[in-house]
Amino acid sequence: MPNPPPLQATSAKIAAVLENAWAPSTRAKYDNSVNLYLRWCDSEGLPLDKRLPASEITLCAFVAHLAGTMAGSSIRSHLSGLKRWHILANMPYTASPRLSYLLKGADNMTPGSSRQLPRPPVTLSMIRVLHDALDLSSGLDACILAAATTAFWAQARLGELLSPAAKYFDPSRIPRLADLDNPSTTAGSRKLHLPATKIAGLRGEDIYICRQNGRSDPIASLAHHVSRNGLLRTSLYSPTISVAEGTSR
Repeated sequence: MPNPPPLQATSAKIAAVLENAWAPSTRAKYDNSVNLYLRWCDSEGLPLDKRLPASEITLCAFVAHLAGTMAGSSIRSHLSGLKRWHILANMPYTASPRLSYLLKGADNMTPGSSRQLPRPPVTLSMIRVLHDALDLSSGLDACILAAATTAFWAQARLGELLSPAAKYFDPSRIPRLADLDNPSTTAGSRKLHLPATKIAGLRGEDIYICRQNGRSDPIASLAHHVSRNGLLRTSLYSPTISVAEGTSR
């Protein structure tokens, strides 16, 4: 006797939970990959019922189309977006040895324009130049310096301290003022809990912000930012690195 179809509410809950398997910014990037694939399907005249699930030959043809126009890593990212699309639709995703070798070929065909030299590291002198260029009487500039000095000295990723864009803001992933411990040393060093990190995911990690000499000191920058932007007057659940909406220089 066949299993009865799942309840509509259960299916909706499964879909909602599945969506949370990817970060908001990743979901947006993968949605763009699906749109790119669908435009290619339109240009090839591929029937709607052949697009999802995509056959092995369809995936291979899509990779061959992109090869030589972008980096192989970008093509892999687009395929990851298509894989997510199949998972959400509960459709089989057909990878194959031939597809793997096509991706290797695409790596070797990466155009020179897609190859970027490693970015130079951020240095202490850059932080000092940034400090001197900012107007610390501005709430926004005070926030910028706090973010820069905290990320630099605590070796944190900026994406773990603040959202990449307002539309991706997720309060459960960004440290709040309540996540900043009181000073633990006579020099004022503090611990900041990051609710979500690239490595630990939603388990989060703790970073330590230590006093430094001179104008790159993150302890002084954070204290000035919190005071200048009145964060203690708002809520301990305000993002640590934030300013009031509409704040400008």
